[in-house]
Amino acid sequence: MIVLATDAPLDSRGLGRLAARAVFGLARTGTPGHGGSGDFVIAFSTATRNRVSSEKLGFYETLHEQPLMDLFALAVVECVEEAIYNSLLMAHTTIGRHGHVRHALPADEVARLVQGLGIRD
Repeated sequence: MIVLATDAPLDSRGLGRLAARAVFGLARTGTPGHGGSGDFVIAFSTATRNRVSSEKLGFYETLHEQPLMDLFALAVVECVEEAIYNSLLMAHTTIGRHGHVRHALPADEVARLVQGLGIRD
């Protein structure tokens, strides 16, 4: 589950557009994203109300809305990708019921392997 929260005054349409972009951040981490994966996204805004309603937007404002949404979409992709890597690399080894062990990813080793591949930001 991916949860997107913003303080940008977006309506349901804008939030839906951002939620649709979240899967690109998931894809950057290497997931195949098949139909039965169960991944889903919810998005909400903490803004108390929309500062500009869609009915009041004229041609000029609508023209400048897209570049702003492009920036929001890029931010969503990058933050989802980073959140997934953080959750993978910050986890600790745990021992569960009946001694079942789930080992954490060794962050230092992962970093060394990635550097060896020549991958850059």
